[in-house]
This record gives sequence, C-alpha cells and structure tokens, in this order.
Amino acid sequence: DLPAAVAGDADGNHVVAGRVDRPEHVGCGDPADVVLGRAPPEQHDEPDPVGQWHRRSVGSWENRRMRFTAAELAAALDGQLVGPDTEVTGLAIDSRAVAPGQLFAAVRGERDGHDFAGAALDAGAGAVLVERPVRQVDDRGAPATAVVVADVPKALAELARLARTRLPDRVVGVTGSVGKTTTKDLLATVLSRRYATAASEKSFNNELGVPLTLANVPDGVEAVVVEMGSRGA
Repeated sequence: DLPAAVAGDADGNHVVAGRVDRPEHVGCGDPADVVLGRAPPEQHDEPDPVGQWHRRSVGSWENRRMRFTAAELAAALDGQLVGPDTEVTGLAIDSRAVAPGQLFAAVRGERDGHDFAGAALDAGAGAVLVERPVRQVDDRGAPATAVVVADVPKALAELARLARTRLPDRVVGVTGSVGKTTTKDLLATVLSRRYATAASEKSFNNELGVPLTLANVPDGVEAVVVEMGSRGA
C-alpha cells in the first residue's frame, strides 16, 4: 500500500508526504519521513539517481524501448512513408543523443532539426520524422527511411497517444505550478517498491518531453509516472 500522509512542515515550504524505510529529499521532519521540497535550481541538471534506479528495475532502458514500424507511424500520424519500412525503437529529438534504431524527430527551435537529420541517420537512427524530405541514403549507402508529416510537434502529440495505448493502466500524470519534479520522483520511488516503474527524465514535461517519456518506456513496465507542464491548461 502507498504510505499514508504524515504532516505539513511548520514553515509551509515543504510537505511531509509519507513514511518509507529511508529518507528521500529530506529537508525537514523526521529521518523516516518523505519530504516534498523544491530542489535548488543548480541541482536540476545533475544526474538523477532515483530515475536511474527505476530504469534498472525493468532492465536495460536503451535496449527495450517501445517498438513501432515506420509504416505504422505514417498511418497513425497522417504522414507519408518515404523509403523502406523498418522498425524503430523509441524516440529522440537530439541528433547527438540518438541511440541505434531510434526514431529521430526533426523539431524546429533555435536550430532546425531538419539540418541534423542526416547526422541522426549516420548515428544509427532507424528513421526520421520530418516535415520535408531529407537525403535518401545513410552513410553506408543504404536507403534511408522517413515519415513526412505536416507538423512535427503535432505528430509527436499523436505519437504520444499511440504510445499511451500500449502502456499499462497504471499511469500517473503529475502537473501543477510548483513541485512537479520532486512529486514525480517521490511517486516513482514509492511505486517501484511493488512495480517495475518508469518515470520522466529530469524535468521533461512539455509538448516534447511527454512524447519522449511515453515513447521510450521500456517493455515490461508495470507503472509509469509522467511529469506534465501546466502551460496552456
């Protein structure tokens, strides 16, 4: 069972959420309490040992991401398949961090992801999700696979919906203006005591981070905790 609520902190800046076997994010209260508190900003870019522990509980995160075929994605995202059909495992939006077999989504931001689609293919991406055709071969001369859509961010939202249909019923969404990341880590820690659990990386909670979270959930997961921003809600 989930731990019962304990008490509120006297200064009103933290909330003691429940008792577990050891302290997590302790900033006040008794040593056996779980204390919800906003981590200092300088800590947000540090490695997340809690998240890594959850990923280990379901095996290799890299090798067991959710699988799709390019043809399946083209149909679900109202896109066009260019090149051979192939299987992709998971999703990436950074060409420098693409794992072999992943789908690379070319997102427009300060820099246009389409300019890095070739680099993603060279790094081993199984296919690219783009708004315009890209080169037709990878660095080995093999035919490249692309799913061409009208709007990549909107297609990612549809991809997230598709990924959600493959997840277990036990999916928890966390949103709000303050404390989302800490609450997400707390819930994942508690759920992982009973279930194989995956959770959002760091503070990946926007219209790009949520699809990344859902599409990269490994096989065999029994619970998922998804952090979601409240912008536009």
